Amino acid sequence: MTTRLTNANFADGTIESGSVKLNTLSNDDFAANAAITKSKFNLSGSITDADITSAAGIPVSKCNGIAAEAEVDRLFYAVAAQNFKRSQNEGLSKQALVDGFVDQYEDETGVSSSTGMTYNSTDDYYNNASGVSGTIIGNSYSAESAPSKFRVILWQEDVGSPTANTDFIVSVSRDGGSTFTTATLTDGGYFTGASGMKIWSAKQTFSSTSGSSIVYKIECANQESRIHGVSVQWA
Repeated sequence: MTTRLTNANFADGTIESGSVKLNTLSNDDFAANAAITKSKFNLSGSITDADITSAAGIPVSKCNGIAAEAEVDRLFYAVAAQNFKRSQNEGLSKQALVDGFVDQYEDETGVSSSTGMTYNSTDDYYNNASGVSGTIIGNSYSAESAPSKFRVILWQEDVGSPTANTDFIVSVSRDGGSTFTTATLTDGGYFTGASGMKIWSAKQTFSSTSGSSIVYKIECANQESRIHGVSVQWA
């Protein structure tokens, strides 16, 4: 029978780095409700990568002070929306984020190519005519390593009656645009008020060929849409 460790197994300040043999503790050694508080630790320094076995797989729920995945999602969407609004107010072109970017289409510097799409430099958007297919390909961005997932926000406005994920589609590549993973967009409501520009968001695991060169693609068809901007973040 395996005994798993919980907070009650330790008195305050009793766990020292020298008391634990390197690479001997894994996630399975701790109960799901272990919640071992930092007061139980008496460490002269910080816990480093070498102190935890690569097979540990310790989930966020067992670590105090680390944001859960849903919280990371909310933070990204909030930062992207704030930077999009700032770009509108200050007339900024594409902005770099940590492992990502925001492009409000203040100009065309963030777009590598567009076909079947017309750029409106007065109101800063791309649109396709009704019944005409169009594509926007963004510039490539270099990730530090091959990412496994991405988050995306699309700012889009109906002109006809387009359907998300059918009449406008967003996909992201991590191999420089050779292969793409399609995002499943979710309606986040209007950017302001009850009409006009909408916010669409998605979080997706890459299924395309691995790599570290990030490129996005937006495809429009059938119904006319105005595409006001896009933000992508990878991890």
